[in-house]
Amino acid sequence: MVQSDHHEVVADLVQSSFLFSIPMDGPMSFSTPHVSVQWALRFEFFTTPKNVDLTRYEHPLLIEGRDKCEWVLPITVHAPPSGTAAAHTRNDKSFTLEPLWVRS
Repeated sequence: MVQSDHHEVVADLVQSSFLFSIPMDGPMSFSTPHVSVQWALRFEFFTTPKNVDLTRYEHPLLIEGRDKCEWVLPITVHAPPSGTAAAHTRNDKSFTLEPLWVRS
């Protein structure tokens, strides 16, 4: 399952950046003999062949003959600090971020 994705077309850059987030109600990483939840960042890099006439293409992603490299970086998601949950239980009114998060 993909939680979210980000696409960026760059050329001649030495460095780029991105920001990712884990949903407030997202489970932490865990594993049992019967089930496991694992999180990972997946990167795909495409390179364009040399001497390609870029004017022939409407968008860089349409260029034929590109090479693809994929890198999957497993990460461990820990539970939030215990003080975070306690702060929400002291409120008389229930507070939820559910309307702000749309699952697809």
